[in-house]
Amino acid sequence: MLHAMNRSEYETAICQQLLRAKLVPLRLVPLGASNPAIGKCHENVNAWVQVMREHSPVRGWVCYKECVVGVTLGIELTAHSVVRDQNGDLFDITPLADESPRLSGFMRFVPHIGTDALFWEMEKTNRFICCVGCTSH
Repeated sequence: MLHAMNRSEYETAICQQLLRAKLVPLRLVPLGASNPAIGKCHENVNAWVQVMREHSPVRGWVCYKECVVGVTLGIELTAHSVVRDQNGDLFDITPLADESPRLSGFMRFVPHIGTDALFWEMEKTNRFICCVGCTSH
């Protein structure tokens, strides 16, 4: 059983998973009377899984941009939600205003480790994680 992690331990654990992070493909889906909204990944995924009961939400962190701590370059991750379908495949339903980070392969996804409560606690504390010393590819 995992012990309760503090923020620093959690960030370290997520950053250690970055080398195994995967690009999650965008799947354009209808969402009720509208389409999934830019910047509303958690809401989009929650609404989708309410309709598509065989799908489930997957919380985690996605490469967002480069970050710098002191003089060390890293990768900044932001809290993100994607969907797992009935076959276990992940897909993203939330479009970006600029799809170039996804198209370039930069926007890789690291699944959350731990309980849903831990994810929401970490997201509420700070929705960004800077993985110092990591490179973009």
